Amino acid sequence: MEQHFDSIKSELGRKKWRNSCRVFIKEEEPIAVTIPHIEPGTEDEGRLFYFGIVPKERGKGLSSILHNQSLSFLKEMGATYYIGSTQTTNIRMQNVFKKNGCCLRAQMESYYKYFE
Repeated sequence: MEQHFDSIKSELGRKKWRNSCRVFIKEEEPIAVTIPHIEPGTEDEGRLFYFGIVPKERGKGLSSILHNQSLSFLKEMGATYYIGSTQTTNIRMQNVFKKNGCCLRAQMESYYKYFE
């Protein structure tokens, strides 16, 4: 978890990252986190550094609602478009993208090399 926060701080800036974190609350309990931001080096490219719902709240139809709210946060921040990504096996998130009006523009492959 600490490495994930270090990555966020590094990309968004040590001071700016806190202003980007948003926590969704339901009945006084945190249920999800989103980290919308304008991609560094751009003026209007919206991205979600992180979007996640706590396990006990998954499967309740909240994903598209909270993702849509995250897109609204991006628009408020000055984004004119959004780029989101997920794994090809994450069908649920792909459905969230589609439900919120996102369209598939490209597919990528990741190449790894492990050093011994």
